[in-house]
Amino acid sequence: RRQRVSAEIFTTALGDHATFGGNAKVSLSGEASGQQNYQDHGPIRPLSFKALTVQAVICSDDRTEATIAGTGTVDGAGEFEYRIRLVDQGEPGTNDEYGIVIPAAGYASGDQMLDGGNVQIR
Repeated sequence: RRQRVSAEIFTTALGDHATFGGNAKVSLSGEASGQQNYQDHGPIRPLSFKALTVQAVICSDDRTEATIAGTGTVDGAGEFEYRIRLVDQGEPGTNDEYGIVIPAAGYASGDQMLDGGNVQIR
């Protein structure tokens, strides 16, 4: 099961513009891997996130929802657990959703519909 996104944009629950990109997959042996990047451009809650690890990728049986979890840096420092939730409503990205939560950083974008771009879960 794979999830792929790139340079997508949406508006956070606080009204900031945010972009994200990345990919995640699980190998046949069950190893999760990938990369995730997220940028909240502010002005209310600017934040830069880069995944250090992808520890889990969980997809719904119908491949319309996925959750990615692991650890990453916030504003270039530390190691924070994160959870990303994705919804893929089909091509070309109609009504797709993204949300990221970084609890120890006190950050949650809210699960939001994309303003542009496409989430693909296969």
